[in-house]
Amino acid sequence: MLIETYISLLDNIGPWVFWNTRDMSFIDNFHSYFGIQDLFLMTLGILLYRQIRKTDNKALRLTGVILFILLFFYFFPDFAATFEAQRVLYFEKENNEMIEGFNLLYVWGRFPTYWLCGILIVVIDKLIRKNALQQRI
Repeated sequence: MLIETYISLLDNIGPWVFWNTRDMSFIDNFHSYFGIQDLFLMTLGILLYRQIRKTDNKALRLTGVILFILLFFYFFPDFAATFEAQRVLYFEKENNEMIEGFNLLYVWGRFPTYWLCGILIVVIDKLIRKNALQQRI
């Protein structure tokens, strides 16, 4: 049900967010690893984590941590994978290219990528805070 919602949303906004970057080599090289949706979702996740760290209310902090975990371990990678699959299908229609299994195989890599990024956000923040605390002493 959630994927159908993503697909209907992307069908409506697809022409505005699916950019053909084949003629721009730097952007195309970057886009082969991360899309604009990944940058947006990562920024949103980092901002959420910063807000979680700032709050003093324990109930609100627990809710934020649960939301952070749900976003990075299910919702963000699910949306990113659906976005990439729809982007491939959109350009298949635009450029009359054939889709094969390897065109969409990397989409499954979105899940461990987001899991790793979510963990790295927490670990890097802990290391920075620990280092800042040691420098104050």
